[in-house]
Amino acid sequence: MTRIHRHGTYQADQRSNHPHDGITTLTVTDFDALRRHFPAWDRLAEDSPQMMPNLLPVWVDAFLQHCIRSTDRWFCSFAYAGERLVGVFPVITGPHRILGYSHPVLRTPYDVDAFSGDIPLAADQAAPALRALLAQTRAAVPRHVGIEMRHVRESSPLVAALRQDLDGYLLLPGPVSKGSVIRFAQAPGGRAVEVSRNLRHNLRRARKRLESRGAVAVEIRDGAAATPDFLPEFLAVESSGWKGRERTAIAAKPDVRAFYTALVENLCAQGRLEWHILRVGGRTVAAGMGIRCGTSLMLPKIGYDEDYADGDPGNVLTEAVIRSAAARPGISEINHVSDQTWHRLWHMDQDDYVDATLIRRNALSILFQLLPKRLKEAFRDVRPPKPAAAPPATPPPPSA
Repeated sequence: MTRIHRHGTYQADQRSNHPHDGITTLTVTDFDALRRHFPAWDRLAEDSPQMMPNLLPVWVDAFLQHCIRSTDRWFCSFAYAGERLVGVFPVITGPHRILGYSHPVLRTPYDVDAFSGDIPLAADQAAPALRALLAQTRAAVPRHVGIEMRHVRESSPLVAALRQDLDGYLLLPGPVSKGSVIRFAQAPGGRAVEVSRNLRHNLRRARKRLESRGAVAVEIRDGAAATPDFLPEFLAVESSGWKGRERTAIAAKPDVRAFYTALVENLCAQGRLEWHILRVGGRTVAAGMGIRCGTSLMLPKIGYDEDYADGDPGNVLTEAVIRSAAARPGISEINHVSDQTWHRLWHMDQDDYVDATLIRRNALSILFQLLPKRLKEAFRDVRPPKPAAAPPATPPPPSA
């Protein structure tokens, strides 16, 4: 059995000798052991119906190295049906705000730069794999009071598995948020991309403004052409505007910069990363990052030079990225993950993303984990709504 020690450290175990639903489990607590599972893990993430890059092992590896607090600990459990990997459960443990380390709260990797706390589960084995992984988690941290999972795409097998019987846990559904997505429909002679007449007019005007300041060029670097060498230039563009002033840019936070540096290097090595670049007179005025998982292209970050804001460089680049993706048969969607005002310009669809908390079925967990969350929800429901702000006349250009 995996044992928890003082301050949340663990002793790694071996493959479970007692299969759960025909599935055996294995827990690791160091990076060398974690990386031995990467090939099978990568295939499982690539085949996931939700196609979220945060499921990829290189993403989780970079997150665990750079994005957790020094007081937190992590472990990762794997579920195998025979030799086939059917589930991966990376877990971060931190102290409960009242009960401390004696009864910790667990969570899957998630923050504003990780986008989703989903986990990879084989669609045909999701429920039994999750039950086995939860049993392994109870063995690893017997006194934990709950497990938090944030911003899980509705198409994830995890969502369906959470609705099944969960041994020893109560499911507390959380808020539902939205994420914008463009799905490409097959059409005679190509793939349809809906752009309104007004948007086309505005984009032509914006491009003319940019052309008045120099030759306009768009570059889509993918595959072997996408290398880590462009990262410093991307970070400079991303931090050149309000993000730099408010210190929310990647470059302003050393741990976040270290995370993206490791992530970009690993994704480039796999051919999963794309750079989207708009130059005016040879100067980079907008840049975006794209990540491939399955047939999805996720766009986690985009930034533009505010000196060129009158030329709407973010939307000019967005148009080029959308048309490039639509022309590639290996891409079925562009996933923005978040929901931003400027997405309305492009008539994007919206997917649901759900939060979920699993509460242990015992008096302590119900008292200190379930009841505070229920009270918080009740307060939110009875609180009078804030007056709606007047919408801007024109949605701002993208700077996600």
